[in-house]
Amino acid sequence: MAQTFIISGKIVDVNTEEPIDNVTIQLKGLPVSTISKEDGSFSIESSKWSNSMELTSVGYKNLTYHLQKDHTTGLLFHKPYSRSGSIFY
Repeated sequence: MAQTFIISGKIVDVNTEEPIDNVTIQLKGLPVSTISKEDGSFSIESSKWSNSMELTSVGYKNLTYHLQKDHTTGLLFHKPYSRSGSIFY
């Protein structure tokens, strides 16, 4: 039986702690992505493991997060605001 990996969490603004919706979450190296909901939450499922994922959204710096197989749920990401557009963080 193939293993399924589920990564879930919430994305909030680093300064206000307010949830951020419409953030694209992409598993690096895989054609798997999703978008955060209005409350900042997301869940992404894949049959293949990726060591990292990238979070991108307009007005915020891009964020690459390195994943650990034993810690994939209940993740909290703080996105820094970017006045100059999206910059790799």
